[in-house]
This record gives sequence, structure tokens and C-alpha cells, in this order.
Amino acid sequence: MKKIFFIPLILSCSILILGSGSRPQENVSEVKKEPIARNYNKIIENITLSTIDNKTFAFKDLKNKIIILNFWAKWNSYCIDSIPKFTQLQNEHTSKNVQIIGIAMDHSPEDVLNFAKLHNMKYPIIMYNQELKSIFGTINNIPTTIIIDKSLNIRKKVTGFHSKAFFASEINNTE
Repeated sequence: MKKIFFIPLILSCSILILGSGSRPQENVSEVKKEPIARNYNKIIENITLSTIDNKTFAFKDLKNKIIILNFWAKWNSYCIDSIPKFTQLQNEHTSKNVQIIGIAMDHSPEDVLNFAKLHNMKYPIIMYNQELKSIFGTINNIPTTIIIDKSLNIRKKVTGFHSKAFFASEINNTE
């Protein structure tokens, strides 16, 4: 008799726990508008990094572009859901001098490269490293997105899943 009682109880608890992970359609988290107090533009413009496909990448070459840095991981469903949005934004806003850059929080560049090819990620991907950590700090929540203006000043930092329309609006407001 006790077994019959516990089986439905365990199933009910499992459904509640697993069901609570549904994917949001909009704004999971609050937007933190920072202009961040520290002046990063002089630091950022001197940074050169390598992408996962071994191309050299320098922030100074992106001066006069709006940069959207998206900190993501291949195991996070919100990050995966964001990939098509950022690919579309990159394609649609090329004429507005916008550059999307993915910062992978994973440990294996080879795995990230394979994942990027599988998901048709057409924007540069850089592995999160100590140099990026020293500039942008520890990233505790993913996805985290940092918007940098054309003068290489950080304008906003947002965490969580946000719609394509949200980022399109941010691009227009950053110009």
C-alpha cells in the first residue's frame, strides 16, 4: 500500500521540478542599464584576441561600430535559443556598423567550434579567458550581453534571455 502512495507522489514531484524549466519568450531578467563607471575604451582598444577559428580579432578595428558581446555556453538552452536571433541581427544591421561577438564560456575550443558550425553561427566566437575576465569581470549569469558604443564605451549590460526586438531597439538607441 505504501508503494502505491509513493509512486504518484514521486511522479508529481518530478513533473513539478522538470516542468519549471520551461523556456521564456521574453526578458527573463531585469535589464541593468549601466553606463559602467569605469572608462573601458582605452583598455579595450588595445586588446587583440583570437577567434575559435584562429583569426585575429582587435577591438580597435571595431571602433565606429556598435559591438554586442554575448557571453554564452553551448549547454544552456537560453543561449542556444539566442543564436538565431544574434545571427539575424548581425545580418540585418551590417549597414549600421554592428558587430555581434560570441564569448563562449565553455572549456573546449574544439567543441565550441563544432557547435558553432552545427548552429551556423556566422559571427566571431572567442573563448572566455583571463584577459576578458580582467576587463569585464566574472560573468555569473548566462546569457549575459554587453552593448558597447562606437567609441568603445560600455553602454549596457543585460542578463537572461531577451527578444530580437529588444536588441534591435538597443542598437537603434546606441547610435
